[in-house]
Amino acid sequence: MGLLSIIRKIKKKEKEMRILMVGLDNSGKTTIVLKINGEDTSVISPTLGFNIKTIKYQKLVAA
Repeated sequence: MGLLSIIRKIKKKEKEMRILMVGLDNSGKTTIVLKINGEDTSVISPTLGFNIKTIKYQKLVAA
């Protein structure tokens, strides 16, 4: 799934999206995911293998 298909899904307002983050070791991938999910990032150890995270997003409506 590339960036173009992600943009298409956003426009179609689909309910579920899968994103794969790849990068070099110690590049901050886990930190980014934990920050988005609102988890504590002060105690992060190197990831062995891989992580699968589910992030729920609720759009805030301005009153």
